[in-house]
Amino acid sequence: MIKMNSYIFLLKETNKKNKNSLEYEVDFIKTLKQSFEIQNIKKTSKKEKRKNYIDKINGNIIFNFDGKENTLDFETVKVNSVTYFDIKIDKKDTEDNIIKILEEFNNKLLKRNNELKKYFIIILSYDSISEYYCNKIYPKLNQFERKLKKLFFTLYTSRFKEKFFETTIPNEVQKNSKKIINNAHREVKLQESIYSLDFSAIKKILFEKTWNYYDETQIKRFLSRNEDLTKLDDEKIRNFITNIHPKNDWERFFTNKQLPLEFGEIISDIAKLRNRVAHSKLFNKSQYNQLKKLLDSAISNIDKAINVTETEDFQKINQEQIEIAFDEFYDSLNKLKNIQYEAVNIIYNSMDNLKETLQDIISNDNLKKILQNSLYNDINEDITTFLQNDISIEKEVENKKNNE
Repeated sequence: MIKMNSYIFLLKETNKKNKNSLEYEVDFIKTLKQSFEIQNIKKTSKKEKRKNYIDKINGNIIFNFDGKENTLDFETVKVNSVTYFDIKIDKKDTEDNIIKILEEFNNKLLKRNNELKKYFIIILSYDSISEYYCNKIYPKLNQFERKLKKLFFTLYTSRFKEKFFETTIPNEVQKNSKKIINNAHREVKLQESIYSLDFSAIKKILFEKTWNYYDETQIKRFLSRNEDLTKLDDEKIRNFITNIHPKNDWERFFTNKQLPLEFGEIISDIAKLRNRVAHSKLFNKSQYNQLKKLLDSAISNIDKAINVTETEDFQKINQEQIEIAFDEFYDSLNKLKNIQYEAVNIIYNSMDNLKETLQDIISNDNLKKILQNSLYNDINEDITTFLQNDISIEKEVENKKNNE
């Protein structure tokens, strides 16, 4: 296995022979020998040098690590007083062991009291050590971000169904995301909506304190159920006031659920180190261990959050939907009762009018004279029976009203 680091050595201006000279007092190889054991040095011949226009030196460094001697190959090229230095390890060993050797060499080379630092500004131009630790941490970082996206989908679809993106994502974040998914079909947009968000957007949505549609819905529902707040006790009012301050979604959904409210700080620390990995910056063993610890903690908390959502929250959401459906049914039932009462009152009033008319008929002496006694008696008997039945109907309606 081969691993290589590349360095650039810029000679400090103070090491020129004189201000106008392009020649320097410092010999790179001689200075390198003061810090490392060097052997098998091979310089390019003058003839080759003139032909190729390159000042090249190859050689080996015998480097002791963990009680063993290791041979490191190097090559230097000098261009316009700038020295380019490659160090290479080629041996049959595990990648982890080879990186440890290269790490130790790098630490010694860049150590503050190294003789080379007196004369040169040292730039690490290719870093196999950072590459190794970035590659090593990436699977866990990938798992963390995918679990975070799963939590997003689960949180928002369970509450807002297919309108989750428009309802919960801030407008400025939506605009950036829509540029990516604008031409896609509806189904693809829903799928890609969260995947199109970068890490900074996810942090903003989850941990920035805001008002959102969910809060407004909860407040409207509370006020509709408690139209007269003076009837509520102090504790309920205090709880209501406490719950209406701006929150972030982590607080909104996971307060009092045995999940750390400082989870946002963990995410911020991850973000700083994650950017080093994502943008191929310097990333050493200490930073790797720190990020791994943070990711282990974050993944554990995200798993708990997903579990809470899929158990407690799903049950609560279903219960809320049942309550909403019951409230709507109750409202419809009350409207139907009001219609029934209005209909009964119309009938009742009509019967009152009919009753008065019939009473006038049977008490009319002129009508009694005109009609034969037997016919009048029959009419009188029918009307009297009707009025008696009407009284029983009135009592029945009144009893039903009282019972309800």
